[in-house]
Amino acid sequence: MNNRFVIPTLILLVIIIGMTAYPVAAFTACSGSSCNATDPSIYGMNGTACSQGSPVTDEYTTYGGLAYVELRLSGLCNTRWTRTTNIGSQAYYIKALLKGFYWDMGYKAANDVIWSDQQYSWPYPGFNWQACGTWSTQPIGDGVIGGCTN
Repeated sequence: MNNRFVIPTLILLVIIIGMTAYPVAAFTACSGSSCNATDPSIYGMNGTACSQGSPVTDEYTTYGGLAYVELRLSGLCNTRWTRTTNIGSQAYYIKALLKGFYWDMGYKAANDVIWSDQQYSWPYPGFNWQACGTWSTQPIGDGVIGGCTN
């Protein structure tokens, strides 16, 4: 092979390997009520997931010293969801519940998070949004709420 092609070929090879080693996260657009019941880390607007578009924590609480519960708001998507963090020193089942809407539960390591699906918040002016979360050593059922914001 001619020497003038070796360096460009090597650079191209490094770029291709780098692109396949770090795949770009999947993203699906949503807008308004089409964001309802969707994962805020995957669905969003303008090429940015709702959870990445500078969301803010409206309110927070802790529950039993092992769950940090946040009511999250995305100004980008105008959606709300609950994020619960396991603040214990070992793995627990933790639950995130956007009261009146969605919940999710999973077995998470210390400092790991789980979130509920998101809900478009525009049609509910003055609605009392509440984020609830809990933790357990056993799977958590549908009726268990735990600690809630406001």
